Amino acid sequence: MPVGTIGAPDANRLAQISNGSTTARSSGQREPIERSVVGGGTVEGVSLGADENRGDLNNDSEQPVVITVSDSADLNALAQAVALASFGENIEVENSTFVRSPGGINIDAGTIFERTLTLRSSTFAADVIKARGFQNGGRNALVIDGSRFDASTLVRLYAEGAATLLFRGDVEINSPLVQLAGQTVRVDAGGKVRAGGAINVNATNHQYDVAGFGTIEAAGSKTRAPYDSRPRY
Repeated sequence: MPVGTIGAPDANRLAQISNGSTTARSSGQREPIERSVVGGGTVEGVSLGADENRGDLNNDSEQPVVITVSDSADLNALAQAVALASFGENIEVENSTFVRSPGGINIDAGTIFERTLTLRSSTFAADVIKARGFQNGGRNALVIDGSRFDASTLVRLYAEGAATLLFRGDVEINSPLVQLAGQTVRVDAGGKVRAGGAINVNATNHQYDVAGFGTIEAAGSKTRAPYDSRPRY
């Protein structure tokens, strides 16, 4: 697996990385390539593109890219928004911290290919936090495993397609409004999702708050609605 940063046109505008990763490039390969950020550092590879108010973590080729972030202490661009876009491959974030406030965080595996987004034991802080995976056949599109989300406006977590939004362990979501969507929204047995504000669950199958599953708790209102009526991502 190549281990490196993800596109870094101007490092002066970006968060620093503490352990000196390198950039892995592809040379016309047809198979998806992989990018990883590992070991106690922040992400150097944030491409601001034409809009200096955004920081998009993208690869420097036109191929799909598997993005893996692990054990990074702080992912923090100096732009107003941070995005991880894999162009149709899996995204995994583990034991890491994203901070973008004021601003937004968008972690998106797309809706063209069947790909899973996994957020494990990580912390996210921003004005708006959005995350999305896409699968069919009831498979897990978005897996939230023991993480924390702090947003001043909105947290939106979506499993697009005929897929499952799965929560494991203790998940804390501090935001005035939390929007969850999936054909199935499930909390594994022993798991607990705590929302600091109102929470809306758009799903066909609600697998929580009943025997054999975990719970969803909200300090504000907790409402259910059909999956097809979910707000646009």
